[in-house]
Amino acid sequence: MTVLEMKNIKKSFEKEEVLKDISISVKEGEVVVIIGSSGSGKSTLIRCAVDLEKINSGEIKYGELTLASTKNNEVLYAKGEEYKTINHKYGMVFQNFNLFPNLSVYENITLGPKMVLKKEEKDTEKIALNLIKKMNLEGKEKAYPYSLSGGQKQRVSIARALAMNPSILFFDEPTSALDPELTSEVLKVIKQLAEENITMVVVTHEMDFAKEIADRVIFMDNGYIAEEGTPEEVLVNPKNIRTKEFLNLM
Repeated sequence: MTVLEMKNIKKSFEKEEVLKDISISVKEGEVVVIIGSSGSGKSTLIRCAVDLEKINSGEIKYGELTLASTKNNEVLYAKGEEYKTINHKYGMVFQNFNLFPNLSVYENITLGPKMVLKKEEKDTEKIALNLIKKMNLEGKEKAYPYSLSGGQKQRVSIARALAMNPSILFFDEPTSALDPELTSEVLKVIKQLAEENITMVVVTHEMDFAKEIADRVIFMDNGYIAEEGTPEEVLVNPKNIRTKEFLNLM
């Protein structure tokens, strides 16, 4: 089953065209890793997927539901209950964590299920305690973000996204703000999620990690998909000259 379909996506910031007719699809249980140099459009693509940026043209669908479509050169977005339903289908983990500083670890994780999904206290508590254990955050339930390491903050961020039970999780450079030791701690968690067949799209510059977890790798260059295939095809035996140049620099 296809969880996400993005067709002919174009996105410009003023006169700069950042995404130039990009199409991707993600199947249930698949891990898609997006790589490319800074400014290639990787983060913009997933920000468009979760409606943090509006597209200039194209179509975005989650299963049978359409988030955005283009008719007569105008982009139409889902509204009302349909938009809410689509909004619950995805979760996003940011490079800078984006935790609520005035809420504890427990409160950060339970806020969405309580306020958005309207779950009862006993249900949100069960969700939170399971995720706190899964993310190896036991003993940190009452801690506030300022007192956590970068790796712990990112694990809270992942737990918060998972608490909403999304169909697909997006990661935007989840380790770029972390030192090497904390990076391996977060990558281990993402690898565990991949083993559990959680559908994910991961933007990363960690090539060894990409080889390990990806079902499919997309190499973006200058707003286009330059190459796409298995980790073996893209990262070990690339055909595109830009992919080869990029990998030689890593």
